[in-house]
Amino acid sequence: MQIVAEWAGHYYDPVENSDKIWASAWTDTGDYLAVWGRRGNHKYQSQTKRLGSAAAARLGFYKMVRQKEHKGYQSVPFENPQFGNIPSFKRSQSESLEPGTGKITRHKVLERIHRLINRVKERFEPDTMLVEFSQIKAVTALMLEYDERIDTGSSARETLPHELESGLSDLSASIKQALLA
Repeated sequence: MQIVAEWAGHYYDPVENSDKIWASAWTDTGDYLAVWGRRGNHKYQSQTKRLGSAAAARLGFYKMVRQKEHKGYQSVPFENPQFGNIPSFKRSQSESLEPGTGKITRHKVLERIHRLINRVKERFEPDTMLVEFSQIKAVTALMLEYDERIDTGSSARETLPHELESGLSDLSASIKQALLA
C-alpha cells in the first residue's frame, strides 16, 4: 500500500468559534484515509474506507477536498504547528516500512506504536500525537482486516495480530493518561 496523494486543510471562523483541521489521503490499493477535528481539542476522529479500486479512492479523495475547499478550508502544510501540526500520511507510512522493501510490516507498525508510546511519556504533544495515533490505527485496521502477512525475506519473527491490538490498546491508554494529566 502506497499513499498516492494527501491534503491537509484548516478552517477558521472566529464568528462561528470554528477552528478545525481536516486531512486525507488515498492509496494505490483503493483505500481512503481521513483525520479531522477541532484544532487543539485533542479529540481527533479518523476514518478508513476500502473503496475497492485506486480510481474510486482517487475520486472520493478529490471530491472531499473540493467539498472542504468549498466550505472554506484553506490548504495548509503538514507538520506546521500553526495549523495543528498534522503529520503527513506519507511520512507516517514511510516510518512503518521495512527498509529497502517498500512494504508495510506488522513488526514495523508495532515498533512505531512503541516509539509513539515512549514519546507520549517523554513529552506529550496532543495535536501531533493524536493524528499519528489515528494514522497508525488506520494502517493497523487495514492490516488486521485483510490479514496480510507480508514476507520481507528477513529472518525476523512476524508480529501476530494480537500483538498489534495489544500495542494499540497500550498506546491508547498512554494517550488517555497524558490527556488526563
